Amino acid sequence: MTRKPQRIRDPVHNLIEFDNTEFEYHMWRVIQTRPFQRLRRIKQLGFTDLVYPGATHTRFIHSIGTFHIARKLINIIKRRLDINFSATKANIVLAAALLHDVGHGMFSHAFEDVLAITKVDSISHEEKSRRLITDSEIADVLSSLGSGFPDDVANVISKEPEDIYDAIVSSQFDADRLDYMQRDRLMVGIQNSAIDFTWLLSNMEIGIIPLYSEDGERYSELTTLTLNRKAIYAAETYVLSLFQLYPTVYFHKAVRAAESMFTALLTEVFKIIKSEGASGVKRLGLPENHQYVNFVNEPKNIDNILQLDDTVFWNSLYYLAESDILRISKLAKQLLERNLYKAIDIHLLVKQMLRDKGVFDEIMPSISTLVKNYVINEIEQYNSALSKEQPRILIDGKSRKLYEYNKTPNFSQIFIEDVHGEVQDIALESPVVVTRPYKLDLFRAYVDRGDNDGYGIVMDISKRAVEQAIKEAK
Repeated sequence: MTRKPQRIRDPVHNLIEFDNTEFEYHMWRVIQTRPFQRLRRIKQLGFTDLVYPGATHTRFIHSIGTFHIARKLINIIKRRLDINFSATKANIVLAAALLHDVGHGMFSHAFEDVLAITKVDSISHEEKSRRLITDSEIADVLSSLGSGFPDDVANVISKEPEDIYDAIVSSQFDADRLDYMQRDRLMVGIQNSAIDFTWLLSNMEIGIIPLYSEDGERYSELTTLTLNRKAIYAAETYVLSLFQLYPTVYFHKAVRAAESMFTALLTEVFKIIKSEGASGVKRLGLPENHQYVNFVNEPKNIDNILQLDDTVFWNSLYYLAESDILRISKLAKQLLERNLYKAIDIHLLVKQMLRDKGVFDEIMPSISTLVKNYVINEIEQYNSALSKEQPRILIDGKSRKLYEYNKTPNFSQIFIEDVHGEVQDIALESPVVVTRPYKLDLFRAYVDRGDNDGYGIVMDISKRAVEQAIKEAK
């Protein structure tokens, strides 16, 4: 039977084609499997469409876009390495790029937080991906390319990159990042955070960076994708654009509020199912065979894991909104109606209090430590005193560096030619990306919009933290 090439129309890359070669035919078959089709029901950005309504794209199309970019990077390696190119390793990496998100749960890291808090003994995200690649129908398809092929693909996803091929799946310029940066920006609709994708790829080279021991002995070398000097401004833009996506999109206060409410709600739901069994399920208003019940009872069952996606969560809110447990029904209704908790930026609040007291310059270097060790700790203690109820004040802490410089070369760095043609870390060449880059610290509290007392508690704790800091500084 003649194999027809297949095409997917994509808003980012236009046409993504799968030709009729043996390898790409089997990649197309992988896309048709149940675990991969499940990614259609998991949004790439979780709750972000509550803020940016266009951000409804899925991990399904992102995974296909990642495969498309990985092919471009592989072609660069093929042209540069020529006779030393490994087609076998290239195919393993391309399959890994396609499958890198297959183990993701609903709402990704927020759901992982629920599992950690409730101690529901589910398998890790990495192990879930491995099992889907090596033990599910995906493995049946991949085995057509060689009996050890599924294990080789799973190994690339689960370990740190060891060579230039692995770096396509996990590195500073990996296919995953190059896709989601463009896709998230487009679907969200923001006008900043653009990258010059075509120029970056057209200026990619293969560089060999020597590795030295502490006593100056050269003991090995790192072969990786590098950029020539012409791309330095595009590389700076790339670093800045990635960084700007975090406060603008990924750390947006309303998005994080929704994630915190999701975590609080599911944490209590899972605890009740786990501790009270059938009677708890009835009080929650859930059907006795609901996906949550099946999962909590058998969290390592891969079928139960595959049943959990975004659509299951949104549907469950209709049941939970009718729960006999008031705090459960209230949170469910609030998420359904987008009645999100109010965000209090503790970091900015403490900064302003210090300015008002005239001691900002003296205490500024230790603000993050002050907020984390005093304010957040005090709020956690307050929540703990509320017995088994959901935390009254939801807390959130996130940080992001502009760039991570490392004296020992590795695949998480951007390497670019200097004026002498030598390859250097971009932090040594750019006045924008430096060895001690800017760091974004976010510490927030979230309270129900009608909870004025909860808001006052956060304010009082913050004031005491400032007073304590001033006292210690004298």
